Amino acid sequence: MEVHIKKIEKSSDFFDLKNEWSEFFEKTKSKNPFLTFEWMYTWWESFKDNKSRLNILLFYKKKELIGIVPLFYKKKLGLFREFFFIGTGRSDLLNILYAEKDFELVFDYFISYLRKTLKGFDIIDLQDLCLNLNEIKYLMKKCRNLKLNPIYRVQDCCPIIKTGNLTWTNYLEKKNIKKKIIQEERRLKKKGDVHVETIKSFNISKSFDTNIFQVASDIERKSWKFVNGSERINTSKKSRMFFKNMLQRFSSKGMVEFRVYCLDKLPRAYSILFNLGKKTFYYNTAFDNALLPLGPGALLLINNVRESFNNGFEEFNFLRGHEDYKNKWTTETQSLYELVITKSQMHPKQVYYKTRWFSARIPFIITAAGKFRGTIQKLKRKK
Repeated sequence: MEVHIKKIEKSSDFFDLKNEWSEFFEKTKSKNPFLTFEWMYTWWESFKDNKSRLNILLFYKKKELIGIVPLFYKKKLGLFREFFFIGTGRSDLLNILYAEKDFELVFDYFISYLRKTLKGFDIIDLQDLCLNLNEIKYLMKKCRNLKLNPIYRVQDCCPIIKTGNLTWTNYLEKKNIKKKIIQEERRLKKKGDVHVETIKSFNISKSFDTNIFQVASDIERKSWKFVNGSERINTSKKSRMFFKNMLQRFSSKGMVEFRVYCLDKLPRAYSILFNLGKKTFYYNTAFDNALLPLGPGALLLINNVRESFNNGFEEFNFLRGHEDYKNKWTTETQSLYELVITKSQMHPKQVYYKTRWFSARIPFIITAAGKFRGTIQKLKRKK
């Protein structure tokens, strides 16, 4: 089956893809907010720089769109190109967009395209890749068949609550945490007048919504995220522009909820959640560190998970990171991979990952070698 590849290299052409992208997105396997046109275009609009070049690949079977690979690249030292997914760094789940029935066709043509396009020390670095392990291995095999050099690692994971047919009460009973959650809520509500406000519609041009956005920025500056350098909203002017535009565009599609925890009428914590289909994605949260003993983040999280159950969602995705507070709610996770593809086996990133892979296994190799020597010595003594 002949497949035609179209390359998008201009921002204006990217913008013109909106309707086609959005229509195809509904047919794809890996539906998540970070693969929507709104997220991808807002990221590119906000974070592109003079060194960034678009390289979006559209795969057509006759006139039917069957795949999108949303890439961009930067030139390094003027010698080679480094390709990434659009959204890298700000997105928790990234992937190639494809309909499940066309998986092999899209991936085969994508790898063939790389074989013809990559030169010298060019590199493809696909991060936060939400494929399953069998799909990763299929990609690895196709790369090797075409004499490309792939290497992958488990980069992170997303803890997930699968609600199934359970009610909120049933879930708490199943996890044996019902009593603990009730006690926690009662304890927190004794500290003052507590309420959680939910905002679903944003218009940043309005002063009220601008104030709400400023509230989130202020809370993040007082949170643990500011202390350890993991804040998301306040990192730069570009970051603030990204969040404002993203919230506005997502709210126009009914995809976002902004929840603010108020104690004695003062905002003390917030969370941003995305809703897509029957899934909730817990994207960003922060609380005032001064109130850490009162646990405002805990109350807000309890509220978020409960609302997900009560609204009939089938999945609550904590997104990237395996922090302890997430593990208390669920043990089920989705693995995220990083896949690096080069033409040269001596590319610095290839050498780095292979060295790290080998180093991590040295203790096991030493242990296995010791056991092997012990077995040989026992056999010799028996003789």
